[in-house]
Parts: sequence; C-alpha cells; structure tokens
Amino acid sequence: MLVRRCCALFLALLFVCCPLSVARAGLDPQLEQPYKLKVVLRIAEHRLLTDVFKDRIEQELRDSLQGGFGDLAEVEVVRMHAKLKEIEEKGLQQALDGWKEITGIKTHFVLIDFVNGQYEIQTRQHDGLTGIASPTVRKERTADRLFVTRTAVLMIDRDFGIVGTLDRPRDLNKNEHDVLVSFHGGKRGVPLDRWVKKDDVFVLVQIRQDSRGQFPYRVDWAVVQALEAPNPKEGTARCRVFNRSQDPFGDASGAIGCRCLAIHTVQAPLHLRLVQAKSRNLAGQSNQKIVVHRQSFEGEPPADQGITDADGLFKRGDRVVFNRVALVSVMSGQTEIIRIPVALMDDRTVVCPVSIQSEENFTVGLRRDFWVRRLYDNLQALSELFKDLQEKVAKPEQRVAVRDRARSALNNLGKDLERLTQEQTSLREAAKELPPNMQLDLSAGERPLRELEKGRKKLADFVVALDEIVKKAEDPKIKEMQIKVENAKIAEDNADFGQALTLYEEVLAAGLKDAMLAEHVAKLKAAWEVKDDKLRQARAFVYDKWPSLNLAKNKDALTEARKAFEICKGANDRLGPAKMLKVAETHIADLQKTVAGLQPDVNEDDKRTNEAIIKITDKLTKLITDVAAYLQSPKSYQACE
Repeated sequence: MLVRRCCALFLALLFVCCPLSVARAGLDPQLEQPYKLKVVLRIAEHRLLTDVFKDRIEQELRDSLQGGFGDLAEVEVVRMHAKLKEIEEKGLQQALDGWKEITGIKTHFVLIDFVNGQYEIQTRQHDGLTGIASPTVRKERTADRLFVTRTAVLMIDRDFGIVGTLDRPRDLNKNEHDVLVSFHGGKRGVPLDRWVKKDDVFVLVQIRQDSRGQFPYRVDWAVVQALEAPNPKEGTARCRVFNRSQDPFGDASGAIGCRCLAIHTVQAPLHLRLVQAKSRNLAGQSNQKIVVHRQSFEGEPPADQGITDADGLFKRGDRVVFNRVALVSVMSGQTEIIRIPVALMDDRTVVCPVSIQSEENFTVGLRRDFWVRRLYDNLQALSELFKDLQEKVAKPEQRVAVRDRARSALNNLGKDLERLTQEQTSLREAAKELPPNMQLDLSAGERPLRELEKGRKKLADFVVALDEIVKKAEDPKIKEMQIKVENAKIAEDNADFGQALTLYEEVLAAGLKDAMLAEHVAKLKAAWEVKDDKLRQARAFVYDKWPSLNLAKNKDALTEARKAFEICKGANDRLGPAKMLKVAETHIADLQKTVAGLQPDVNEDDKRTNEAIIKITDKLTKLITDVAAYLQSPKSYQACE
C-alpha cells in the first residue's frame, strides 16, 4: 500500500542505493577533449528586437566566445532547443533545477528582452559533464544596444564552470580529503589559470550508472577548493574536499566516480540560518552554538563563533570576511555534531537544514526518499521500454535486435531489483537503530517494488516468446500472428484493452486456432463492453484526458479522477481503473521529478510549491490505494493481473 508523502523532497544523499551494479570502470577525465559549448539564444518578440538585431547578436556571441575560449571549447549558437518551452513556462531556475542528465554538452541559455527602456539579459547553464545546472540565474540590464553582446559574453564566462575529475583519496576517515583533480581539456595547450585559480571553489557531483546510462548525484554541503593553480602540462591541480558527512565519494552501487564543477564565489562575511530539517514552516534552530574556521575544521583557531538567534540566524555583520568558503561547526557544548562547508557566492543568507538530535537519522530518512524515487524511475522506464518494444517488434527486420535488447533489459532489470531489494533490507536494519520516537516508513516503496517484479516476469515471458519466433523457420503468416499476440499482451499489460482486443481479434480472424486465447478474448471483450453513458464518459476521461493532465496545475484533476473511479466501481468495471492506476504511477514519477528540483528547506517559493505538491500527492496516493484495493478484490475476470 502506498502511503503519504511518497514524493517528499529527494535531497542529494551520500550513502544511498542505485538500481544497477555496473563495472567500476571509472570516469575518463577527457584531458585532451574540448568542451562542447552550446549557447541557446532566445530573443523576445519586440519591435526593437528586429531580425537584423537577432542575427547580429547570434554572430557576435559565436565569434566572441570562440575567440575567448580558443582550442579549449567548440562553440555553437542556436535558436531552438527542447528545453525552451519549459523555460518559458517555469523560468530558468525551476526548469534547469529539474534537468538531471549527463549529455556531455554545456548548454548555456541566454534570454534577451526589452523591458522599461533597457535590454534585459538572463543566463544560466546546464553542465552536461556533471548533469547539474549552475547555482544561480544571472540577470543584467543595459541601456546601450551595443553592449548587449558584451554583457552576455561576460555572464556566460562567469558561469562557464570548468569541470574536473577527482582521484579517490587514500584516507576516507577524515572530513577533509586532499585529492588530485584532472581538468577536462587540460592537455589541449590552453592555459587554465584564467578559469582555475588557487582557492577557487567547485561543487561535488557523484556520477552513477544504471541500465539507462549515467546520471548525476549532487553531494549537497560538500565543496572542493583548489590548493594551487593547475599544472600547465598535466592539466591537474591539488584540491581539498570539505564535506558534511563522512565519505562524499561513497560506495553506492553504480557509482563510477566523482566530478566537480567550478562555481563563482567571492570574499564575503558569513550569513547563516539553521532551520529544522523537514519542517513545514522553516522553523529556526535557536540558541545553537556555531564555530567557524577558514581553511580547516581542525588544527586552527576559530575565525568566528557565536550563538544563533531566535530565528536560527548567525550573522555577525561584516567584521569577519571569509575567502570563498566558510567552514561551519555546529556544536553541542564542546562537542562538534555537524560540519557544514558553506560556499560563499554572495553576501546573502545561506539557509541550511539540520537535524540537531541526530545527523545520522536525518541521512537515513533521505536514503529512504531516494530509494522510493529510484523505484518509480525504474517503473516508468520499464513502461516506456514495453511501448518501444511493441512498436519495433512489428517490423520483421528488427526482431532479432528487439529480442537482444529485451534480453539485455531483462538482465539489467534483475540487477536493478537485486540492488533495490538489498537497499530495502539495509534500510530496515538502519531503522532498528533509530530512537523509539522515530520511525522509518518504507511502505511507499512496497507496491512499486512488487510491480517491478511483475514487470520482470512479463519481460522474461516476452523474451522467451520472441526467441521462439526468431529461431523457428515457420510460415511468415504464423510468425505475424505470434507477433500480434505478443503485442496484444504488452498492450493489455499497459491497460490498453481496446488496442489489445483489436490485435487479438485480428489473429483469431486470420485463422489461429487457440481455444485458451479465444476464451480469454471473449472474457476481455465482455469486460470491455460499455453498458451506459456514465461508464462511457468515465472511460473517456481515463483514456483520453487523465494521461495528459498536469496535476500540479489542474486543481480539479484528482476530483475528476475520483469521480470516474467511483463510476467504474459502481458499474463493476475493472478495466478503466486498471488504466487509471497505470497512469497514476506515471503522474507520481512526474511529481517526483518536479520535487527533485526544489529546495523547500531553503527557499520560500520552493516551500510553497512543495507543500502544494504534497497535498496533491496525498490525494493521488489515496486514490492509488483505493484503486489497487478494488482491483485486488476477487472478481470473475481480472484482466489487469
């Protein structure tokens, strides 16, 4: 049974599972490869922003950037990109926060508009080597038409973010690791000291891999700081890793290495606010002792110390300035309980969620959240796989490739399930160590784990059936019938019963003699028959409208879904609810992706969005629970099993 909060905030974790174990081949630092920089230029429609102006900006951006980077980067400027529509709807912050993909391309978005007599420029980058976006959205204005390109180039250059690959440190028992970082493009003969200087700061990203490829795992509250400028011949530099938890490199299954992305930091005083982790109202941690160091958590006297106020704020004015990083120790008496390295990107207040009672308990809860997220990611990927196989297996020339792909996917899914089940066991063991007043609810992952196991069995059956079709030199007509039967089974498993019936009836009409199949089709046809207008309308909602609804924007969507379910239930219909359940799983995965890009513990707007999604998820999980219970009740025909 699914439970409440199944798509709570999935913050970056340090000791979590990954769905597939892969060979630890390590990461290629790509010392001799150039960066691929794609600048996506979107200029608003305005009478002053003419086509001539747009063409000039595009050409000047390309020439200026390519001249500035030289052989270090290959620059491309484009006007079209798949993310632009989402950016126009959500803005650069939210749209890129949710983009977690390893593409190998640095994609820098430049938005230009004319507002109140000035040219307004916004920029932000998604780094395809680490799979994360630059921390902030840049916004500048200029009244001079000739300065637009120059301003945009400076904004892009500031957040270009050189990327390094870290060697694993020898000593994993300390919270400060000295590492050797190899920089992408470091051996292309271009001096890197323009982009990397002593004391510069990087964010840390663990790169993991599963059956769908590589994906990023941002290590929150961990920074990498350069101890020297890069060696001009080797393209490497000694750096130090400061981290909140014990081992930022981790041994999570699927982890293949760590990369770091340079961010723009400054010399500034520390303005810090501690808030209670997972609290809905950003409750401050008051009267908490704070000690701050400059270069090391140990071995040097504090640069500053004090007590947080009633709002959890530690702000000492501008009398103590730190160089790009402040190393914060949260104390209980004379005992350090939490270490927090803070990258100083400006003089704004940094909000940090903490669990004063137990940092370990906080981490276990985040592990659980990430486990649930990966379960739904795998479930959605399996559904997409079945649809793709169904489409391609209809083409005779692709069947061997489809069979081989399905066989490989089956092997990967088995490994995914093994790791996910191991993490479930590990979480159960960790839960035993929690205090009596704390519980670790794992029920949100039970149903998707069962569904993945069912999907593995169906994929295995598909591989066996397709293997027989490929091996046997039968009449082509018979082979086409078998293919249609397998496609019908896939459609039925996806609750597309109308499509399944069409395929089954084509096979029977073509002369296939199979008494069991004929009996199955007769039962399915009877269950699919619509007996009144109410059921017809409910089915139309489930199949035509429900899949395309945006639950975060349509406040009536779940009310309509509940109404449709009740109509189906009243008519003893099991097929409409089966499709409703399949689509609901996709909606859960989509909500999780939205939540993954939010920071409700540190951002008020994100907090409001997160609270709205929590309410939606409450209703959605209740609907899922009720539909699943209804479908599990004994009936004469259960097509969804």
